[in-house]
Amino acid sequence: MVSNKIFRFNKTMRFFHWSYITFYFLLAITGAFLYFDFLDWLRPLFGGAQGARIVHRVAAVGLIVSPIISFLLNPKEIWETLKYAYSWKASDLKFFGEFIKEFFGGHAHYEPQGKYNQGEKLNIVLQSLGWFLFILSGIVLWRFESFSPELGMIALIGHDIAFIFTLAYVIGHIYLSLFHPVTKPALEGMLTGYVDEEYAQNHHPLWYTEIKSDKGKAKSKTKSKAVTVEK
Repeated sequence: MVSNKIFRFNKTMRFFHWSYITFYFLLAITGAFLYFDFLDWLRPLFGGAQGARIVHRVAAVGLIVSPIISFLLNPKEIWETLKYAYSWKASDLKFFGEFIKEFFGGHAHYEPQGKYNQGEKLNIVLQSLGWFLFILSGIVLWRFESFSPELGMIALIGHDIAFIFTLAYVIGHIYLSLFHPVTKPALEGMLTGYVDEEYAQNHHPLWYTEIKSDKGKAKSKTKSKAVTVEK
């Protein structure tokens, strides 16, 4: 803890977040050239159509590798995050009804949240599933001539579905992080690793209580050791 801050995201999680989102947007922009003519003015920035294809493939490798590197750096943290994100119960769905109220300026009444709320958990689920779908479909599209036309079409549809769902959530994520007055304090956690204690207490009370409890136990152990040494 630093002052009135609470440590939320370590270096591995921050590396994972920013490396993944960087490669994701490079893929989104260069891939969008295939569908939207109004983006043609951006092509020279990537060296034209051929340059954009090269950037797209390099970014694809980066998107595949960055989560793997993150896992190798801190397998426990990544595994626990995934396990937490994929753990759901029926009552969790109530979160989204309250979230809609808050999103449009109303006052929400959430059940106590842990380190990640249900919206963040859903984001992790969608992005991880999208990552697998991007890889599977991308391999087929990369070596299109090596596969049947039918499989190529399925891969193209799968690629588009993964892009649409992940992009929709990424746009919402950016809005909440940069502009929504209630949720934008969370961005600091991905920049410095720390969030305001007040934010943690109000938005993630279960996790906040756990952190405070762990800190209290650590202090107690330190005092106990000091007493033992004095004796």
